[in-house]
Amino acid sequence: MSDLTMDKSVAIPARLYVLYSKASNTAVILRKGPSKWTLSLGWDLVDDTFSKGQWLLGKIYNEDCAISNDGQYWFYSAYKKDGYSAIAKVPYLKSLFYRNDLDRWREGGRFDPKELKADIGHNGYYFDPDYLAIMQKVSQFFEKDQHLFESQMSRRGWKIVDEFTKKSVRYFLDLRQEWQLRLLGTEFNHRRDDGGVMTHIYELCYLPKDYILETSLWEWADYDDLNDRLIWAEMGKIMTAKLTILENGLPALSETRCLLDTNDMQFEELIAPY
Repeated sequence: MSDLTMDKSVAIPARLYVLYSKASNTAVILRKGPSKWTLSLGWDLVDDTFSKGQWLLGKIYNEDCAISNDGQYWFYSAYKKDGYSAIAKVPYLKSLFYRNDLDRWREGGRFDPKELKADIGHNGYYFDPDYLAIMQKVSQFFEKDQHLFESQMSRRGWKIVDEFTKKSVRYFLDLRQEWQLRLLGTEFNHRRDDGGVMTHIYELCYLPKDYILETSLWEWADYDDLNDRLIWAEMGKIMTAKLTILENGLPALSETRCLLDTNDMQFEELIAPY
């Protein structure tokens, strides 16, 4: 581990995860740090504007969250003294629907791709924002044998590799001009050199040359079709770049920009406007 990790005077960058709705070009960013604090933020990819949601002194489980196709609502599974599930308006945490998960463990949830409804856990409850009510059980609502995270990835165009091992390709997304973005299997709580926890590892490959670009710091990544650009999170920042082939035939990233730096954000009391 590097000297940076041992120097307690150096702040560890915030950890970021993004819930991205390609259908609405909207996203919820989960900013984690310091320690047990989590901040939700909204991201409008049409004009790259960002808005703060609310802080939580607790843990939100990334892979058990989902955002609706219209970008208005999101589901999250969290732990604050006890586990609970909630549906809120993007990008806030104030719940429209709340369920205590004392007798369950991280059941997660997802939104129906065709209707403004949400799956809540394996019991098949769903939520209808038009009536703000929990409706009847519908066990057939889940896609058969499909994990919630797999469902989220497939809706954004990612394909699953049926058999994978640690440090092998778990999901891949085919991009234009024979580029491919990959999500790898990883050890539990894999750490960066600075001590920050990474739950995902990504690769960016140019297939004709089997050329892997440096992405070791990326903790989330996807492709923004609206703006024809790569988007990713690293070291507490939301980044973007264009895919380019240089004159010598080698692949590269160009027009790299930082859209948002969350590292200096500190707790403030934020009230949801509903």
